[in-house]
Amino acid sequence: MGILRRSHRSPDLCNVFLWMWKTESLKGTRFLQFNYLGGAIPAEFGGISQLEYLDVSSNSIGGSIPSSLGKLSKLSKFNVSTNFLIGPIPSDGVLNHFPKDS
Repeated sequence: MGILRRSHRSPDLCNVFLWMWKTESLKGTRFLQFNYLGGAIPAEFGGISQLEYLDVSSNSIGGSIPSSLGKLSKLSKFNVSTNFLIGPIPSDGVLNHFPKDS
């Protein structure tokens, strides 16, 4: 597995996702908080069926939360706080179980 290092530029979350996909780092747990990530949460995250924990808090992520994340039946921790997201947490699937202040 590769190492994600901070840089002076804000990496785009979609680019980080692609890097993780190529290095097969998208299994189980993803803690990506405090990494100055920007961009939007990729809808493709909804296809990571083994994802159990997703924490992208305290970044610069914008846009809305994709409803495709509701397909993540194993997801038990979801933290997107302290970002620039707009709109509610979608009420689809597993996302319905998380508090609105996640």
